[in-house]
Amino acid sequence: MQHLPHHVGTDVGVRAQVRGEQVAAGDDARSAGPPAPLCARVTARLFPDAAGTVSDVDPWTGLRWCTGRTELPGQPRRQAWQWRGAPISG
Repeated sequence: MQHLPHHVGTDVGVRAQVRGEQVAAGDDARSAGPPAPLCARVTARLFPDAAGTVSDVDPWTGLRWCTGRTELPGQPRRQAWQWRGAPISG
């Protein structure tokens, strides 16, 4: 059995969340999304540069903004983004 690097699984998970919403409801839809604690953990882990920007919004909205799916009050939709996929050192 081949084991994939951790960041590959993360890539698939994040893309499944944000793309699944688009497929189900359209590109501009606002849905309840995944559980807020999960979204907050994913955002903090993969987008540490956005912590201050998304701290006052719903975690699902913050994750969607980090991946260029929506605008935030006072912030345009991100046109370019990249998550931090480096392993966490113990």
